[in-house]
Amino acid sequence: TNLDAASSYLEPNETTSTNIDAIGELIRQCAIQRTVDATTIIPALEQLEIAKKARNSVDDTEMLDGTFELVFSSAVANLPVVGKIFGGYIPNKELITFDIARKQMSLIVEILPFLPTIDIYGDSLEFDKELECLEYTIRGKEDRPSRWEILYADSDVVAAKSSVTGLNIIRRIK
Repeated sequence: TNLDAASSYLEPNETTSTNIDAIGELIRQCAIQRTVDATTIIPALEQLEIAKKARNSVDDTEMLDGTFELVFSSAVANLPVVGKIFGGYIPNKELITFDIARKQMSLIVEILPFLPTIDIYGDSLEFDKELECLEYTIRGKEDRPSRWEILYADSDVVAAKSSVTGLNIIRRIK
């Protein structure tokens, strides 16, 4: 299967373009099919983090600009009960929008369809091309900037390490 082939990427201390392509395939499977186990995807993301860049550099901000569904988070995977039940996949609907031109981030969290959403807004959104990092401040928490270090990005999915929620995978919806 694709998963078996892609999971052979883990060669100690070596991140080649072939490995990155395999990890990219795992990320895409995680984001689109939700079939990759947390015990497989978290080490793959950690390997990208160690490599500092996915060598699949973000050439322009178009890969990051838009609305995404938060699909996977190591923060969820590491929760004692919820992590075991959902395996790191987000059990509710969370939509994050990065609007780089307007320098804004928004996160809309839908816990249950009949409850009001939780709306979180960030300002001063900027992309640091050299560090391949999105940085913004959450309204009301201006003293602590939030950062998303981009580990992998293509036109459909992004993997990043958040300064708040750990390793995340998001899937483009707009």
